[in-house]
Amino acid sequence: EDSNSFPVTIQTPAGTSLEATDEASQQIEQALMNMPEVQYVFGSVSVGGTGFSTGLGGTSRISVQLTPKNERSRSVFELVQQVRQLGRQVPNAQVIPSVPSSLPGGGGSGAEEATWRERRSAA
Repeated sequence: EDSNSFPVTIQTPAGTSLEATDEASQQIEQALMNMPEVQYVFGSVSVGGTGFSTGLGGTSRISVQLTPKNERSRSVFELVQQVRQLGRQVPNAQVIPSVPSSLPGGGGSGAEEATWRERRSAA
């Protein structure tokens, strides 16, 4: 179903610094904010961790809020496809946008370092 939001996860290789992971995240966030259908993005970036996440690289989680479905010409599916293409241009990062599931659930991780940021479109 075409919803008004979708998540993007960015994974960087083991040993990647918080700053480098944040830089990759900012590249995608800026590209998202240049899309007329995007109202705002909220991102969190972390590296390191405890338990099962030890030894992993960085992770960025971006929530993308879109304009209402009846106010945009492209579907969430088309936008996700564009983000996949944009993600291929970010070096040393795996960019994974997805259409949200209607099923409940979620998870978390223990991050040693993190940064949060919210950006709104100028509209």
